[in-house]
Amino acid sequence: MTKKEQRALVLSMCRSHRKALLEKLKKVPSEWDGHELRQLFDDDAREQYLSRLMQENKRRMREYKNTRVINNI
Repeated sequence: MTKKEQRALVLSMCRSHRKALLEKLKKVPSEWDGHELRQLFDDDAREQYLSRLMQENKRRMREYKNTRVINNI
């Protein structure tokens, strides 16, 4: 993927995640604060974007994690 394609994909994912979360806020209890909202953000991101292929391909996941550590990402 080119850097331009990577950027476009990330921006697209951010827009769709933002839209989904704003819809869910309509149903969120008013007593929820930053703790619950951060958890909702994390849960929703995992549900939408967790790559089953990455989870099933142990070598690729190991290389991904290694690259994150090496490049301090």
